[in-house]
This record gives sequence, structure tokens and C-alpha cells, in this order.
Amino acid sequence: MKNTFIFISISVVIFISILFFFFLNRKDRKDKKDKEENYLNEKKEEKKDEKEEKKEKKIKIINLVLFSNSPLYDKMYDISNKFYSRYKNVTTIYYTYSSDIYEDYYHDKQKNILLIKGKESFIPGILDKTIKAFEYVYSHYPHYDYIVRTNISTIVDFNKLNKLLYEDKVDYATSNLITVFKGYRSPFYGINDDRFQGLEYPSGTCIIFSQKLFKKMMNLTNLSNLLERSVIDDVAIGFLIKVHLPEFKLHNYSEYFTENCRDNLSDNDNDDKIFFRNRKDENREKDIECMKKTINSF
Repeated sequence: MKNTFIFISISVVIFISILFFFFLNRKDRKDKKDKEENYLNEKKEEKKDEKEEKKEKKIKIINLVLFSNSPLYDKMYDISNKFYSRYKNVTTIYYTYSSDIYEDYYHDKQKNILLIKGKESFIPGILDKTIKAFEYVYSHYPHYDYIVRTNISTIVDFNKLNKLLYEDKVDYATSNLITVFKGYRSPFYGINDDRFQGLEYPSGTCIIFSQKLFKKMMNLTNLSNLLERSVIDDVAIGFLIKVHLPEFKLHNYSEYFTENCRDNLSDNDNDDKIFFRNRKDENREKDIECMKKTINSF
């Protein structure tokens, strides 16, 4: 009887030990599995964060807006200046001539207006004014990724442009490429012969320069003398780059460009467009209304 009791006791102890070992081992396996799952989840989150960071990365853009003071353009300035202030990675500078300043430049950073000493004219005034604005930016803004030169009646969606330039990383681009065909004449823009035949130049609606191209252009020896001052600025700039910086090829972003008022576009077109040109009517007040509608649709 005593031996039987001892045997049973030993059996119970062995059984409990086996049971304890089984549960302990199971717990260890569960803990190990949990750790592995946590590790994998952490890695997934890290990759997700990296993707989000890459997706949301903002490039630094200087937005130079061709501008001149007039009741009409002042309204356009009020509309677009408020709109562009929402883009924290974009420094917007409206540049215009002024005969009321004593220094070469006066930059009102609160209003985002750069006054350049001089008097407005079409040719060569717009080109000269643009080059002086370039020189000012080159001297005062060393940190940027892109220079964008646009005009007062154009609206640019910089969120979409940021994404496009971050993914595409071009050096030289335009909202719509223009080609000078043989026989084309435009005395208004200074094209009076076939000297510019075959030239593909960037529309002044929006010209995009990478830092690399902008610095090379500004460092050309005797830049002012190299420019064709008898034509409008976008033609002159396009010709300069073609002749003196031919390694930079012009990219055409015309699929993202529209001259239609944004509320007249389909939803699909709205999703695609980046550059909105507002010069469709002799009555420029209608262009102002179109600018308002375009901005309000964002």
C-alpha cells in the first residue's frame, strides 16, 4: 500500500512537472512569436513612415512673378499673393520697375514685392527687368531647388508642381513649349526674320530652372551682352540657353497647362492641371473673375 502511494505521488509530481514545462515552453514560444510580430510591425511602420516622408518631402522653390503696377494688375496681385502664401516651401517675389526708389532694389518682404529701379517698357524692358530680378535672387537667395518664373495672370498649383519636380527632377521646363517655325513673324514680340527658326523656347507663362541651370546661366561671362535684347524675354532666354547652354534640354509640361477657367474643366482635367493661364478676354476683369474661381476651387 505504501509503495503504491509513493508510486502515485511520484507520478503526480512527474505529470505536474511535464505540464508545467509544457506551459512554460508554450509561453516562451508565444513570447518569441509576439516579439517577432512586433519587430515586423515596427519595420512595416518604419517603411510606411519613410514612404510618407518621401511623398511629403517639399522642395524649395522661388516663385518670381512678372508684374507691373496698374489698377488691373494690382487686383491680380491681391488675389494671387494671398493664394501663394499658403505654400510654405515657396518664396514668392513679385518684381516690377519703380522710378521712385534711389537704390537699385527695394524688397518689401511683407508684401512680397521687389521694386527695381527703372521705367517699364515692353522690349527690352521685360527682359531687362527679368534679368535684374534673376541677379537679385542669385545674390540674396543661395538656398533653393528651383526658380520658377511666371506672370501676374497665371495661377500655379505648387503642391502638384512640387510632386512633379520631386519625381521628375528636370533642369529646364515650361508650362507650354513654343516652336518658331520657318516664316513665322511676330513684330510685336520682336521676331522679324528667320534668325530664330527652329527655336523651341519656354512660354513666359511658366519657366522652370533647376539650381544647377540657374547658376550656370547667371555665371555666363557677359550675360547681358549674350542676350538677344530685340525680342521678348521668353524668346531671348530660350535662345540664350539653346546657344550657350545646349546641354540643358527643355521639358514640355503642356499636359498640365490650361487656358480654361477652372470651373469650366471636367473633374479629370482639374485633377491633372498645374498651370492656369488667365488671358482669354479683351475684358481683363473677366480674367480676374476666372482667377478667383480657379483659386476658390482648390
